[in-house]
Amino acid sequence: MGNTTLGHSRLGGAIMVVLSTLSACGDGSASDGLNEGRVAAFAAMSDRLGDLFNTGYTGQPGEVPSTGTAEFSGHAGFILDTGATPLTLIGDAAMTADFGTRRLTGDMTGFFGNDGGVFGDYVGTVAIVDGEIGFDTPRGATVPNDVRFGYAGALTGQGNLVELDGAVTGKLKGTPIQGLLASSAPGETETVNGNTVGATVAVAAEVR
Repeated sequence: MGNTTLGHSRLGGAIMVVLSTLSACGDGSASDGLNEGRVAAFAAMSDRLGDLFNTGYTGQPGEVPSTGTAEFSGHAGFILDTGATPLTLIGDAAMTADFGTRRLTGDMTGFFGNDGGVFGDYVGTVAIVDGEIGFDTPRGATVPNDVRFGYAGALTGQGNLVELDGAVTGKLKGTPIQGLLASSAPGETETVNGNTVGATVAVAAEVR
């Protein structure tokens, strides 16, 4: 069980929306090349993980373990619907999975934004909170390769104050585990400069 792909579903679609928005032209400054390289790295990681089956969990070699830990590193992206041209942010994601307690912890840092085609750095840390692995679904069944976590924090840059407080769900990828993909559900909102705006969130991370 668990061996279906999750690269071109809601989750994959959210990642592609984030990446395509981030790829809009910058202002031609020297930082553009670095930031575009980070967007390309996010896209490549998302493609690699999206092409994998979800992690198996019914007696397969390499199935979701019940003990031990794993470290993940990757990328997080936020599209914030602030107007005709959305504010889009990308940062680095680092997480630790504890399979004994089925908890996921970590943070997202190092953000830059694309605001109206201009790149700029954002200061702040977004904490990963209430992270769970293999949680009980509303139907009462535990799905071992499911992941979900909340996030909370504030970022400042380009004259913007971005207050992030939401949640994503996703899947562990590969058997044995090679990474995870997660995204927001429709209707997610965040706060930008005191205004509530629609948001799309996507996270991709690989085992270190």
